[in-house]
Amino acid sequence: MRRLTGRLHGAGGTSRDAVRAIVPAATLFLLLVAGRSGAAAAEPWAPQSTLFQLNFRWASITLLVTAAGIALGLFGGAFYRRRQRGIRPGSAEVERHSPGHRLSHWLNALGFLLAMGSGALLIVSWLPNPFALPLLYTLHYVGAAFILLGLGGTAVHALTTGASSRHRLLPDRETLRDAGIELLAYAGLVGDRGILGFPGLQWPAGWRRGMERAVGFQGFPAEGKYLATQRLLSYPLWVLVSLAVVATGLLKAVRYAYPLPGGVILWATRIHDWAFVGTIVMLFVHVAAVVLVRTNWPLLRSMFTGRVSLAYVQAVHGRWYQELLRESAGSWAGPTAEPHPSPKPSPGGGGTPQ
Repeated sequence: MRRLTGRLHGAGGTSRDAVRAIVPAATLFLLLVAGRSGAAAAEPWAPQSTLFQLNFRWASITLLVTAAGIALGLFGGAFYRRRQRGIRPGSAEVERHSPGHRLSHWLNALGFLLAMGSGALLIVSWLPNPFALPLLYTLHYVGAAFILLGLGGTAVHALTTGASSRHRLLPDRETLRDAGIELLAYAGLVGDRGILGFPGLQWPAGWRRGMERAVGFQGFPAEGKYLATQRLLSYPLWVLVSLAVVATGLLKAVRYAYPLPGGVILWATRIHDWAFVGTIVMLFVHVAAVVLVRTNWPLLRSMFTGRVSLAYVQAVHGRWYQELLRESAGSWAGPTAEPHPSPKPSPGGGGTPQ
């Protein structure tokens, strides 16, 4: 795994150049297909029902939005300039999410909620449905447009600028071990942070010390910008379900421009529906991880404010803290008001970050 991720992380300019070459071709293809769908109603195979007309119009818009999201990501990557990073002298906070990242996140969130809500009413017959079919399809396509715009721009921007490798979003050999420690800590079985991060909610100390000896616990790892559980259980699984939803959804949209075999549409629909179920599960886990776990509350706040406290970074994200110090040295003129050095992990796990 380390060798594979090393190659992916170290590909650098080569992989980014490949992305810059492939993505414009994909964008042109989507534009051509979207243009073709405008003439679909004149084809003899195209049924002329009102619902069909609604679907192929929204399919055209969806394909155009996909191309727009990719184009925005390319535009941002082409004119990308690293802003001044690191720790601003005298500041007690650091930026975790830029305004663009937060906008993309909430576009995706709104899109998934619209698509899942309308999709549930479309495919689950026993749910009460007060809406007409045209409205449900419209809401479904609007949600898909938000998702494609946000995901397309973010993914292409990350690939063309190297952000995905810089922040180590791919799991490596250490990720499994570190994620295991985090999960045990959430359960309150190692360290002193308490169950779900509440210090007053503790298992007996003897139980915890016994578990620590059993798993060889030597203190919490110095995390990067993203937690090991995010890099192992969140981002890879989100990528899988998102790819399944987007790929099958686009395939179902393309059929309004080009006739596809019925078997292809059947399997695309089945995979799309099962990916919808997986998305619901992932969304529940994602929300529970930041809402129920007290130690992750600063991460939830950062999706609104964009910033986290320096004390939290020192306590939990020690590796990222060191990266911020190195970036500060090259970003800010004059001496950087360097905070306290990053705390070393202790066998007891330390306190709870605030």
